Amino acid sequence: MSAQFDPYTVLGVSRSCTDDDVAKAFKSASLRYHPDRPGGDGVKFDMCTKAKHLLLDRAKRRLYDMGGWAAVEQHTQMQQAQSSRNMKCEPVNLNLEVTLEQVYRRDTVPIKVTLPGDSGEFAMDLKIDPGMIGHGLCVEHKGISRPDYITGDVIIHVNLDKKRTPFKIQGLDIILEINMSLADLLGYTIQIDHPSGTVYSISGKYEHPDKNGNIIKYYPTMGLTGGDDTGAMIICIIPDLTNLSKLPKKVVHEIQALLDSSRKYTPETVSSKAIDITEKSAPAPRHRGPGIQIMNGMGAMGAMGGMEGNPVECPVS
Repeated sequence: MSAQFDPYTVLGVSRSCTDDDVAKAFKSASLRYHPDRPGGDGVKFDMCTKAKHLLLDRAKRRLYDMGGWAAVEQHTQMQQAQSSRNMKCEPVNLNLEVTLEQVYRRDTVPIKVTLPGDSGEFAMDLKIDPGMIGHGLCVEHKGISRPDYITGDVIIHVNLDKKRTPFKIQGLDIILEINMSLADLLGYTIQIDHPSGTVYSISGKYEHPDKNGNIIKYYPTMGLTGGDDTGAMIICIIPDLTNLSKLPKKVVHEIQALLDSSRKYTPETVSSKAIDITEKSAPAPRHRGPGIQIMNGMGAMGAMGGMEGNPVECPVS
């Protein structure tokens, strides 16, 4: 404290005073010195307030009786230092976009960023796993560092670069939705750029639609791999009904007949080749869980714990 004064003298109490004595003395002093009252004195009121707080705190009062204000201040500084050592620096959030090809191959992606302040750099080689997509990967104690604080974490948010692939990821399945005109549905050939690098050609016509009128083509073991499981490639062809009036009447009649005949199929009569996505889609792999996966130097799981400050965003170079 900057003002060195005797709290007993300020409140006019003896060294053997009780808590009640201190409370009564402060009430009397506040009626006299409160700055909102006529003739009040803000400086003396602050001194009375500090004196009351010290004398009602048993530990600080004992320290003052033994060593004066110096002992109290030393104790306060030690408490503040201990408290800061138990606090964790704010995390650094990294946003990492990967291509479907990188996910399919399970590539290793180098990450290198400059951390805020004087915390240096964060660098690691991250092996991409399908279970990371859409989740946060927490690397403990590799982020912001500050004296007397626990080093913060780095949280890597791994997302699919949607601008570079038409596919979606669902668990280990890769899903491609294609809008197709009704004229093309009479007979179509589609080229599919698979993330393996192979180009596949799919031919067919409008038949065996699902309950929404879409054609679902299911190709097992052509999806992503995770652990011992491999997902499927699922192609969903969606009829575009917007330009029906612009087609020749003959084509419209052919399409209408095709739609009517196809939609007579029910779950009981549909052939085994018409596999519905909701029935055969691979389940979410066991290794993929919600939330944040946590890594440390030993590969063990840990908790983020308390932190100091706000999360910091860093671009990945």
